[in-house]
Amino acid sequence: MKTKYLRYWILLLAALGLGGCSTVSDLWSDWFGTSAKHDIPAPLVEFKSSVGLSVAGKASVGSAGNAVFLPGQWKGAIFAAGADGNLARFDGALGHETWRVNTQHKLSAGVGVGPTLVVVATSKGEVLAYDHNGKAMWQARCPAKCWRRPP
Repeated sequence: MKTKYLRYWILLLAALGLGGCSTVSDLWSDWFGTSAKHDIPAPLVEFKSSVGLSVAGKASVGSAGNAVFLPGQWKGAIFAAGADGNLARFDGALGHETWRVNTQHKLSAGVGVGPTLVVVATSKGEVLAYDHNGKAMWQARCPAKCWRRPP
């Protein structure tokens, strides 16, 4: 009989302990209102842009299909890929296409970019690496399909 009530007391104390994240003053102000002043945000100031934006270029590397592709960027170069296997490099300042290769694979994720490599993943679980000039460097098999862009 004592152990039955002991369990209830332990349960009650655990519930009170978990509720201890609120302070007594929070409970008091929630139940009875508060006279404390709350922080009032400062009014917004008028903001005028000092830099204009313009579209430097527009291009397509194909549809993403059911995958999600994000462009990669490295020192002014933008790399993009599409599900049909296209991988391309664009000049970030001028917007023109520098090169485009067809990987001969259906892609599922990309583009990961580093100092020397551009990496994409295929729908069959392969990772393909190219140099910054579009030359195939290596490929490796993953134990499962890749649905996120390689780091």
